Amino acid sequence: MDYLREWDQDPIWTWPHARRWDDEYGIGTIGPTKRFGNVVFRFRPLADHLEKYWHQTMDRYHGIKPDFHVGPLEPDFLPGFLKAQNYHLSETHIILVKDLLTPRCKTPRVVSIGPALTLAAWEGFHQLEQRVFRFPPTDALTIQREVAESNQTNPSTRLFVAWHENLVIGAAGMTIHRNHAGLWGGQTDPRWRNRGIYRSLTAAREEYARQRGLAWTVVEAKETTSYPLLVRWGYREIGRRLVFTPSVPD
Repeated sequence: MDYLREWDQDPIWTWPHARRWDDEYGIGTIGPTKRFGNVVFRFRPLADHLEKYWHQTMDRYHGIKPDFHVGPLEPDFLPGFLKAQNYHLSETHIILVKDLLTPRCKTPRVVSIGPALTLAAWEGFHQLEQRVFRFPPTDALTIQREVAESNQTNPSTRLFVAWHENLVIGAAGMTIHRNHAGLWGGQTDPRWRNRGIYRSLTAAREEYARQRGLAWTVVEAKETTSYPLLVRWGYREIGRRLVFTPSVPD
């Protein structure tokens, strides 16, 4: 199976407050602030149109240099071209897949884990975001919308939360595609790390994907965080996404 080609067809998630653009050769977002949400996710001009398309793309950002996410299917010349434009490699995301048709191993559940379907679950998730990432509070209307969307018959996304008593201590999400699922997120309350919470959340999402009849899962991981764990749990690398950022901030 050509996992990369199928993965490349998945919709690109964008921040809710960013404006999306796309054309024959590229996809990107324009953020509401100078350094938030300005990202080019796909940049695939023909080699002889490179300079023209580069200027056309940069004009969209009105002098703000966007980050570039360079996936394994981008043109081979792109990393070198970006470095020549005073960009540098800032992050590497490893793309991993797991075949769900292989026998699964049982994973002990150290806490209660299930889909976020209630107001309490979604409120707990956003409170966890505030504890882990210092995110600002989420307004009540947004939470109510998330609860309603999660209770649809066949949601395209599903958030799983881990509970300890009445406190959400972990969360991770997944997006459901035609024959596979993309796993994303993954956060654990600092007081509960190194106790198998992320492993249990991963197993719960894989089982949900199996129940939906999906054949495989895909996830992007950082080499210093979740990558070694996912490889231990049966994931294998199929490519890398390189994140290039401007060397001199605007």
